[in-house]
Amino acid sequence: MNPSNKRLLFWLGVIAVITVSVLVVISGTKTNPQDQANKTTTLSEPISEIDNTKGNKDAKIQIVEYSDFQCPACASYFPILRDVMKEFGNYVYFSYRNFPIRSKHLNADISAYAAEAAARQGKFWEMHDLLFENQTFWSGESGEAAQVLFTQYANQLGLDTQKFMADMADKNIQRKVDDDLESGLNSGVQGTPSVFVDGKKLEFNLSLDEFRVLIRQKLENQTK
Repeated sequence: MNPSNKRLLFWLGVIAVITVSVLVVISGTKTNPQDQANKTTTLSEPISEIDNTKGNKDAKIQIVEYSDFQCPACASYFPILRDVMKEFGNYVYFSYRNFPIRSKHLNADISAYAAEAAARQGKFWEMHDLLFENQTFWSGESGEAAQVLFTQYANQLGLDTQKFMADMADKNIQRKVDDDLESGLNSGVQGTPSVFVDGKKLEFNLSLDEFRVLIRQKLENQTK
């Protein structure tokens, strides 16, 4: 065999080894379809007294939203859920849970802390609404500048601003946000907003009219 043929055989062998190695790596890291099927879309933790809630506590229809105050999609979606509760508040129990997307939203955590700090003075939902309504004003600010705006919102709501600022730095509030996030991850949440109705995650976010249809159907089924 001449030298050129030997070199050709050598490099063909090298290419074959590399190809086999790559295939082994790919097959070893491929997601098992059964694992995908086993991923839960069921709420891991039911609504409890530690949640921020509104509506009828005794209602049979329960809605849980995982959301991020700095998420533009969440800000766009918040009026829909607000209107759902205005219309069906006597028939629905609603809970908001924090799911800060920390890799994308630098103020996701501190905005959640602001809402939880307001909750300690009985103003969670008022702060919740202000944060979403004013998202464009604070989302691009530095953490310190955003916190100044949050304190202004607290003052606007008549809160004790000294207590509010102290509570924002409270480790227990920070742990509450972390616990919300963990419960979302355990429930299969991958993005925001993610909404669960009666413990089951919606495949897509409903419009107000679609929510009306869903809730009315559930109410009709309750009377059968």
